[in-house]
Amino acid sequence: MYSFTAFPLYAKETLRSTAKPTLSVWIAWVLIDVAILAGMIAKEKVAPQMIAYVLGLGIIIGAIVYKFKRNATMGWTGTDWTCLVLVCVAILLWGVADDPNLAIFLSIVAGTIGTIPLFLNIWRDPLREPPLPWIFVAIGGIFGVLAMPDTTIAGALSPVCFLVLQGEILLLISRKFLLRQTKVM
Repeated sequence: MYSFTAFPLYAKETLRSTAKPTLSVWIAWVLIDVAILAGMIAKEKVAPQMIAYVLGLGIIIGAIVYKFKRNATMGWTGTDWTCLVLVCVAILLWGVADDPNLAIFLSIVAGTIGTIPLFLNIWRDPLREPPLPWIFVAIGGIFGVLAMPDTTIAGALSPVCFLVLQGEILLLISRKFLLRQTKVM
């Protein structure tokens, strides 16, 4: 529930604030989450938060596209394109290998790689991302780890890895509060 709550909240923050989401990361994440969910379904080990992630990512991408459709430029770098290509390659490898565990593993690796543009953008400008939705995502991630169906690749890898990535994103976003305090002093 926390995971899904974060997505409309993030969309609202994106539409009303100066947040500048990294579109390539959100596209990569929706592709990856669909692949992971498909692998979980194939292994009959569906983590409920994966359904929330897939539905929520559609909301986010819609909000981002709506907000930036007037400025049709995506401003992607070579890193954005490289990461998105690696995500697609990982999904294609799963299709060739026909192994749900491999799909989940490759999608997690691709998702981690696909998050690099977001890390770089938040490092340069921590004001790019609203913190409240990410707090909800991390709380949902904690519950996702606590509710893991088992400790197999299909049951545990994505909840644990997602929580680690969410924690790193929160740490980078929290720098804006540290930077603000430094400027005041």
